Amino acid sequence: MVSTKFRCHRNLLLLSFGILTNMSAYLPLEAVQSSFNQAAGTSSLATVYIIAVLSSLFLAPLVISKFGSKRCILAGTLSYVPYTLANFYPRDYTLIPAAAMVGAGGAVMWPACLVYIIDLSKLFARTSTKSQTLHAAKFFSIFYSIISCAYLAGMILLSVLFSTNVVQSKQSNSTLNVNVSAAPQENTITNIPISVEPKCGITFDNLNSDTPTTNQQLSQWLLYTMLAVFLLFHFCGFMMCICIDDIEEPKENSVYWEGESEVHHDHSSFTESSVGLYEQVNKGSECNSDIKAVKQESMLYLCKSVITLITKDKVVLMMMVNTLQIGMMQAFYRGSYNSAWVSCSLGINYTAYTMVVYATATLCGSFCSVKLLKCMDYPQLFGIVTFLEVTVFAILLFWAPAPNTSVVESWPFFILSAVLGFCKGVIKAQQPSVYNIVFAENKNTAATIQIMWESIGISSIYLISTITRPVVSTTIMICMIVLGYIFFLSSMYIKDKKGRYWSCARQST
Repeated sequence: MVSTKFRCHRNLLLLSFGILTNMSAYLPLEAVQSSFNQAAGTSSLATVYIIAVLSSLFLAPLVISKFGSKRCILAGTLSYVPYTLANFYPRDYTLIPAAAMVGAGGAVMWPACLVYIIDLSKLFARTSTKSQTLHAAKFFSIFYSIISCAYLAGMILLSVLFSTNVVQSKQSNSTLNVNVSAAPQENTITNIPISVEPKCGITFDNLNSDTPTTNQQLSQWLLYTMLAVFLLFHFCGFMMCICIDDIEEPKENSVYWEGESEVHHDHSSFTESSVGLYEQVNKGSECNSDIKAVKQESMLYLCKSVITLITKDKVVLMMMVNTLQIGMMQAFYRGSYNSAWVSCSLGINYTAYTMVVYATATLCGSFCSVKLLKCMDYPQLFGIVTFLEVTVFAILLFWAPAPNTSVVESWPFFILSAVLGFCKGVIKAQQPSVYNIVFAENKNTAATIQIMWESIGISSIYLISTITRPVVSTTIMICMIVLGYIFFLSSMYIKDKKGRYWSCARQST
């Protein structure tokens, strides 16, 4: 008879690799939208994160508590399929509705994964002498270690497909040049462009519809093959998630999974864990004493908790700037940097290569951040990251690479991608720990606010990119990086002070 421990680990691995496979198809498609579909693609990405913010507050808690985490995970994985299908015929009226489905589905899927892993850790803890908290930490470590490879895996897949396109373009004249900047024709005698070459960098005209589209940059065969492979990945990820056990509707007084007689259902514990992220109340805080642990719809309770914490705690607003900047950084790299610097200067095939470097550096940054914290504290670590990010954006502000840049001169693009990827890895790995320290008494609500701020930052940069040139978003990024670090230092200073709460100041008067 298969043991409960084995089945818990099997479910965890099936879930992790199912999400990994699904996101390995979506993330590369998201990363090249600004180069593939330009304004329509960028608008669709903004839609994804706007809907994600709203759904995380109003939809996810209610749906998970009503239907259970497994069903929500399955629905979430399926929501990515329409977006891939929409890229077969990329228009505003196909991409944006599909993007809305991705935003809503993803906002439900990720919390559902969190809830499911908590349920697994509680079940596993009944067969172990260790606490459920330790098992949850172990399970989350395994889960995030696996899915963190999704971006890298997707970029490697994309680079392989783009390499196929390069080979084909050399063998056949019917395949058009993959370089975005190859549109102008040159005089064979004087070697001077007849038409004005597109400008790359901060002056890149992303609003100009004359830039070649996906069909001009890639052969139709490659484009359809790439989307078909992504659909296959979505299907495989969905099938893996189907195979996980449903542990959310146990029968009372029954043995869960035969062969483990010591493991019995405690229906209340499963109910609590399934909606625990949204119904736990942090008691004992002087300034949050007016929040009562009342059984109610988790959707309404989460909204109340978020609003209460935002209106009472100054640190929430201070951390907002830093967290917005993290989301904006991701959107800038996937959007403006890929289209205005890499794709414009080197060609769209090089976006995949630079993003492989970016993803690899992100993983290195995540692992190195733990080692770095043994030598320094959070302000020092974040200070180094801030310096590196400001340096990169200062370079981008004054560096305008020439169109048709040769391969030999492509090394700056890879170095900048590596630096930004490393910084992202450090920040993404340690930001949750910072929130855990600063909001020790409101961890669950603070985690929701963190995701909300980050999603708003992503959507804001995508929206700005659709109506302005890169010089605007680059300038905004420099300001946000500096302000984010200043407010981060302020939040670390004030977190243990009595004056951090607005309500306390009013009550004292």
